[in-house]
Amino acid sequence: MSKGRNATRHSARERAFQVLYSLFFSPCQTLEQLEEAFRNRPDDDAALEELKRQAAEASPDESEVQAEEPLPEPEGFDWDLVKGVWKHEAEIDELVMRYSRHWRKDRMGKIELTILRIGVYETLFAEDVPPKVAIDEAVELAKSFAGGAAVGFVNGVLDAAHRDRKRA
Repeated sequence: MSKGRNATRHSARERAFQVLYSLFFSPCQTLEQLEEAFRNRPDDDAALEELKRQAAEASPDESEVQAEEPLPEPEGFDWDLVKGVWKHEAEIDELVMRYSRHWRKDRMGKIELTILRIGVYETLFAEDVPPKVAIDEAVELAKSFAGGAAVGFVNGVLDAAHRDRKRA
């Protein structure tokens, strides 16, 4: 993997984290709702504001003539993570509970749980991501969004999951 691709994937993981974290507050019951949540993720605010500015500057005649463009289909590594974690959430959470020893899901921080969900998904379900990379990236997310003891916790849980998978 090139350095540029690593940076791009790291940013995609951050975007996926933001969307998945937001689902604690606005859960999605359908794939369509998930797609909408993904399209409205925080990093699209600047683009949305630009579109609003352009619409405000358009003359009334122009705005009536212009057809509304359909929203693009979700795509990219960040979408793959969001969709994968969402689809496998129950199975992922079961694995998180198994490897987090003595922690109940409802007692775990939402940030840490979101990071663990991404890490478990990448470690155990994503075939194009080496497990060590998935663990390292989850640790980096923990450093960025949680810090402190969360870094060691995330590393320990994901390392245990990876070791158990290698034995199987």
